Amino acid sequence: MKEIRRTLYLERIKRYLDKPIIKVIIGMRRVGKSTLLKQIIRDVKRNKNAKIIYINKEDIKFDFMTTYTELNKFIKEQIKNQGNRKIYLFIDEIQRIKHWEKAIVSFALKKNIDIIITGSTSAMFSSELSTLLGGRYIEIPIYALSFNEFLSFKKTASVESMFSDFIKYGGLPGIHYFENDEESVKQYIESIYNTIVLKDIIERHRIKNVVLLERIFNFAIDNIGNFTSARSIVRFLKSQNIKIGTDTVLNYLKYFQMGYLLHKTNRYDIEGKKVMEINSKYYVADIGLANIFSNKHIKGMSGLLENIVYLHLRTMEYKVWVGRYKNNEIDFIAEKGKRKVYIQVTLSLVNEKAREREYASLLKINDNYEKIVLSMDPIWQSDYKGILWQYIPNFLLEFK
Repeated sequence: MKEIRRTLYLERIKRYLDKPIIKVIIGMRRVGKSTLLKQIIRDVKRNKNAKIIYINKEDIKFDFMTTYTELNKFIKEQIKNQGNRKIYLFIDEIQRIKHWEKAIVSFALKKNIDIIITGSTSAMFSSELSTLLGGRYIEIPIYALSFNEFLSFKKTASVESMFSDFIKYGGLPGIHYFENDEESVKQYIESIYNTIVLKDIIERHRIKNVVLLERIFNFAIDNIGNFTSARSIVRFLKSQNIKIGTDTVLNYLKYFQMGYLLHKTNRYDIEGKKVMEINSKYYVADIGLANIFSNKHIKGMSGLLENIVYLHLRTMEYKVWVGRYKNNEIDFIAEKGKRKVYIQVTLSLVNEKAREREYASLLKINDNYEKIVLSMDPIWQSDYKGILWQYIPNFLLEFK
């Protein structure tokens, strides 16, 4: 499988290279953090006077390094007699080293050492660690392949056929080893899910009721695009004769977020200008996971499209909320810098009721920010009373 250069992320990381701040690349397992790290290493190697230290905790040769003392000893040995020479320290999956932060903080104080690390769980940044690191680190989230990156693997195929594959298989880079072999892709994605659940959730948080944990994940997947609360999950499980408290549900949802499997998006009251903590939406980190674990099909298509648009907005560094204006729901409010965009996502606008619903909600918002309706209709009117319409695949290729 060919390797694609993830220019979007490389440019973001370059903003912080050679600056006294720890670069932390975060994201779900197998979204391409290790490959990205190697691409950064190749770039910094152009500085022939630089010293590069690369520690990959998935490589068996680093199995001896389990605590911060061993990490500290190894790095000190590597930088001995280097003087003021520029040193780049790369550590992949650093959360596997116990109390790693105690060593990293001390090296971050040295002006000639630039530190870039990766991690697959937000548990690596407890409140205590954040206090210890202070303002000396920046998180750079990495997501599954964008549709634009997905296209890079098969430039000869049409946009329409590639988008169909994108919806079916998702954007994990490793699926391209299997050349659209559906069964192999399914097994690959399931193995990633099982690893995250076992290593990052069950073992870390000592979960005993694994079946319940998976029921909650399946509920979240089945309800992509719908408002979800701990109480709604409790009610559903009760209908299945399963008793559970809201606190347990909230904890399990949090664990999935910590493993970057799920993303929680809060509602924003446009009129009241405030974030609402109840009835959030959850989106899955990769659409391939949704297709494997969802029990729904056609009904879920609108939710899948909404999920794809959400991931694209996050990939483009937008802050994202689900909007509410009076009694109307807006799928997304996206903000980046001074730009704000209201977005509605629907499968089709052919139905008159669908058109009225999607456009009416946006027309009621009395401000001058951008408003966009997205659908899978290949051809539609491009503008209606100041509201832009776009074909979803084109939006994913053009919106930045």
